Amino acid sequence: MTAGAEEEEQALRTQPGTAGPGLNLAAPKAPGRRGGGLSTGQMALMTFAALVMGVLALLRVDSSALGDLGLVTVVGPVYFVAVGLVIASFGFALCQRPLRRPLLAFQLIGLIALLDGLGPLVEPHASFATSWLHAGFAQYIAQHGATLPTLDARFSWPGFFALAAFLSKAAGLHSPVAFLRWAPLAFNLMSLPPLYAIFRAITRNERAWWMGLAFFYLASWVGQDYFSPQAFNFFLFLVFVAVALRWFRPSMPDPGKGTPVEQFIATWMQRLGGRGEEQTASRSSPAQRGALIAIMAVVFLAMAVSHQLTPFLLIGGLAVLVILGRTTLRGFPVLLAVIMVAWISYGAIAFWSGHLSFIVGDFGKLGANVSTSLTGRIQGSPGRIDVLAMRIVLAGAIALLALVGAIRRRRLGYGDWSVLLLGFAPFPLLAVQSYGGEALLRAYLFALPFVALLAAMAFMPSTEPSKIGMPALAFCVAVALFAPAWLVARYGNERFDRVSSADLAAVTYLYRHAESNATLLSLFPQLPWRYEEVNTFDYESVQNVTDPPDERALLNMAVDLGLGRRPVYVIITRGQEAAGEALDSLPVGWAYTLGQKLVNTGLAKLLYTNPDASVLELVPPSAGTRTPNPSTPGPANPNPAES
Repeated sequence: MTAGAEEEEQALRTQPGTAGPGLNLAAPKAPGRRGGGLSTGQMALMTFAALVMGVLALLRVDSSALGDLGLVTVVGPVYFVAVGLVIASFGFALCQRPLRRPLLAFQLIGLIALLDGLGPLVEPHASFATSWLHAGFAQYIAQHGATLPTLDARFSWPGFFALAAFLSKAAGLHSPVAFLRWAPLAFNLMSLPPLYAIFRAITRNERAWWMGLAFFYLASWVGQDYFSPQAFNFFLFLVFVAVALRWFRPSMPDPGKGTPVEQFIATWMQRLGGRGEEQTASRSSPAQRGALIAIMAVVFLAMAVSHQLTPFLLIGGLAVLVILGRTTLRGFPVLLAVIMVAWISYGAIAFWSGHLSFIVGDFGKLGANVSTSLTGRIQGSPGRIDVLAMRIVLAGAIALLALVGAIRRRRLGYGDWSVLLLGFAPFPLLAVQSYGGEALLRAYLFALPFVALLAAMAFMPSTEPSKIGMPALAFCVAVALFAPAWLVARYGNERFDRVSSADLAAVTYLYRHAESNATLLSLFPQLPWRYEEVNTFDYESVQNVTDPPDERALLNMAVDLGLGRRPVYVIITRGQEAAGEALDSLPVGWAYTLGQKLVNTGLAKLLYTNPDASVLELVPPSAGTRTPNPSTPGPANPNPAES
């Protein structure tokens, strides 16, 4: 085909008003050599063998011997070989003509299982102390049929916790704790269908769909896939966007039609974005579109009652599409805003009525919010700095590939405006809220699906590429580099995020023996508690009382919390010790040393100890102190050499 003919065909595919790929203008090509000499069955067997090999290797891993870079230091070479084999088979499958979608789906699910199943297979319990707290919220709702909005702000958005309570009761479970361990893998697999639908709605470049999916999972290191409202609401966000892009995306605007503002926007979009976007088939009747709008409204309502942030990001993205004419849902953002404001005004009144400064205090402080989200988090031990650096490198790499993909697509005449707009839309959040220092992380997460698709187009921008071998090879090399970097970025905090059986045993002991009006103290928040008895005790964290924490400062804090009038207990674990070393650069063994001083000086008595955790009860100051006695039994030494 001559260059002129190619240009004419491309213009016909992307010009304003085209109805989509109803006609296949190119003659169908006969299937060529499949998978570089491998058959579909051979590639499927190769993937299955790699998956079995990787799982068996992980089942033999000792996660207690973690290094500063997390799980990547203990998984062993067999696991990396298994991941490499899945990537290689995926690359072979991308070279098939035609593509075998079931095979690619199986390979991608295998890759997700090896990546996001790593934690559940290696560690005895679910990571992240916050996930245990969320289980406690759900258990309270299951037991009492009500919320406690004055206890925690998250109870003002109880949708996710109510759903978890319902599912746990329906399954006959005492607590949603049973869901925690496998929640990351489940949420990532749940996100796969809507992501696939989004990519299909944006482009007919089928190889880019699968490449983009792989890039998404290998660049999604944010760690918001644990048992949380954010993980569930990100899934809802993807479902909403998939429907909006599939069924409510119009043809490109015409510079010669519409209002002056519409003509101005259309002119500049044409200048900056080539002939326009690809149009994909989306035939539907008015009744079907009305039903879809109703479904989207219900999905958004579920978001509005489940999460503080996701509704704002969804409305922002949809509003940008409306302003630039990339959706037919022109009045819909107003309806969604009414739903969101109604819930905040009435359902979340217990939160905002006393926290208006928290909600609006960061508005307009772009520099401070960026600093809090980025430079304010880059601190800690050398190992911690390495993990943070790897995260920045991964984010920069996927952004750079997306830029290359956008440029290559532009040269072929594709505008990809919907992708670009949705990829940019989350970042204005930084001018509104710091979100506890996580605004940049959340913006990155919500932009990633669209950034990942553009990154895939850096390797194969054309819908009908003439050459696929070298681009597929280059893609496999890039993915092979992403995989170990992702393991460091995603699991680099496991040294203090992991939950050991000893940690859980100490918390269980405390729940069984502590008085109901007691105050429970942790040195750092990394502790699997509040998964039950969420309102029975007063829970506090002593993080950064002094640097390093001092026994006298700890005692003064306990007095302020009622020591003398009610019991105050302290839990010391290896995970908290590792958190202090990594996050605050505290000396090795600092937590064990502090616990020993408390016991030796008579400021606390030891109630329970095991190789990784100890429970102390603080002694009121009126009881006096005694001269340090090194022979006094104290907390078990958590082997600082391994901490």
